[in-house]
Amino acid sequence: MAIGGWAALAQVQPEAACSGLPIETYVAARGESAAAIARARALKIETLLGANPAIQKRPVRQGDALVILPRDGILYRPEPGEGFPEVAARFRVRGEVLFEMNGCRMGERLFVPGVLWKPPAAPVADAPPPAAVKGVPTLLQLPPPPALPPLPRRPSPKNKARSRVSMTAPWFARQHVKIWQTLYSTALTSIYG
Repeated sequence: MAIGGWAALAQVQPEAACSGLPIETYVAARGESAAAIARARALKIETLLGANPAIQKRPVRQGDALVILPRDGILYRPEPGEGFPEVAARFRVRGEVLFEMNGCRMGERLFVPGVLWKPPAAPVADAPPPAAVKGVPTLLQLPPPPALPPLPRRPSPKNKARSRVSMTAPWFARQHVKIWQTLYSTALTSIYG
């Protein structure tokens, strides 16, 4: 039985193991969408979009030459000095699979199977505030804080008992103003973040 196993190994040709997977080019017909093209080839839409930067931000047009990958994955342009082991470690794929799927040779672009392309995240700083978005009503309009009269000046204390009583009223007024300011700022913060 061991002899049969050796015989089978002897029949494997290096050319067959290093043939790689074909990457095709497809010319889009009129009315085709990226989703329909991907679905017809049993690919995820992310695979088609990742391999074709021209259609990432616009619809497919008639005559677009699209790169069709053999299965779900990405095309990766290796950094200078990167080889199969470094690329395999970066994307957490088996090095021998990466090696064979790319025809046993390092090229300008490598097909990395099983990795899905992700669109770049939109910058958050450019988003308009909620009130500026057309069609979105403002949730709550707060009235301005109430205008309170200025606090009376403290009279000079003639009697200690009387001064304690007179000092209590301004303290309550100040607390009243602080409470209103706190409520107003809390409401603004919760609405406009």
